[in-house]
Order: sequence, then C-alpha cells, then structure tokens
Amino acid sequence: LLLLSTVRTDLMDNWRQSLPDNAPNQFMINIQPHDVDPMADFLTEREMQVPAYVPLVRARMSTINGVNVTQMTFEDPQGERWARRDSNLSWTAELQADNRVVEGRFWDPGTGEAQVSVEQDFGRELGLKLGDELGFNIAGENLSATVTSFRTVEWDSFSPNFFMVFSPGVLDEYPATYITSMHVTEDQRADLLDLMRAFPSVTAIDLDAVLGQVRDVM
Repeated sequence: LLLLSTVRTDLMDNWRQSLPDNAPNQFMINIQPHDVDPMADFLTEREMQVPAYVPLVRARMSTINGVNVTQMTFEDPQGERWARRDSNLSWTAELQADNRVVEGRFWDPGTGEAQVSVEQDFGRELGLKLGDELGFNIAGENLSATVTSFRTVEWDSFSPNFFMVFSPGVLDEYPATYITSMHVTEDQRADLLDLMRAFPSVTAIDLDAVLGQVRDVM
C-alpha cells in the first residue's frame, strides 16, 4: 500500500505527459451513417476539431481455415474466449499512424481481394499465422478473408483501433455504425453538450472522467 501510494501519481502523470496536448479526450460511438456528414458540419460551424469517422461492423468469428471455432482447442484460454465472442470489425485503405506492420504486408490501394490485418497479440492468442482463412457470420451471412499481415497497435493513443481490420470493399454490404475520438477543450464543453442534443443516438464517453475514476481507485 505504501508503494502504491508513492508511485500512483507518477504512473498517471508520466503516462499523461507522454500524450500530446491535443490527445483525444472524448470517444463517440453509435454514430449512424446518415449522421456522419451533419456531425462534421456541426463541428465545422462551431470551429471544433472534425475527427475521422471509423466504420464498425459487429460480427462473430465462425471458422479458422474451415474449422468451426466451437470445435477447436486453443492453447491460450484467452484465444478461446476471443474466438467465441462478438467481434468489432472495421476497414481502411491506409494504415493508421499508431499502427505498425510487424509481419506480412499491408494491402495495396485498390486491391480487390478479401484481406484482413490482425493485431499481433490477438493473433498469437488465437494461434493465427499468415495465410490463414478466417470466416465470420455477419447478420446471418457468411464472409471469409485471408490474414495478410500482423500489426502492433498503440492502444493508449485513444484513437479508434481494432483487433481486425479489413481491406476496403469487403464489408461494404454489411450494416455499420461509426465511431470517433476527438479533443475538446474546456471552453468547448457547452458546444459538446449541444452536439449531444442535436444527435441523441450518439453516445459520448468522457475519457477525462474515466481517467479521473482510475486515479481515484488507485
């Protein structure tokens, strides 16, 4: 307890100091496709940061190399849990700045193949390797894609990130919502409240408040 009381402040402060001043402090989910452009217009009118909107598709992994995941045995218990729970999928044409390919190759622009890039630790827990074929069930329909790269992710950047990211076009036909993160200054808090009133289906998560709770627990 004495050690924790001594280091708790340093742990939080050092971590916060490692983030840029404009690091995202608001995370927004449940953004409907038809709200993306109006939200961007609203933020532009209020002279607030217009963030990148990242698509999200809910799915469940069904097969690995044609074998049903419910019939598989995983060396890592966490891998078994990941395989049998719902997954959040996304797609992108370009690798995010806080992601780095450590094995394989990220897809070329305009590729027409169904490819998926997997976060390194997530892939290790599932026992995946390059060239594996992953199958998913999305809203009752089946989809498969080939693992072509593994990535490391800077999760503490507070940018939207995913364990599995697909090449463009693969998930276009499936229902998606959008998520984003942005930096809101103290004098923009009132504008943020107006944004929430204008788009009531959007859920905003105040990261500063979350970190405050973590600090209190520590």
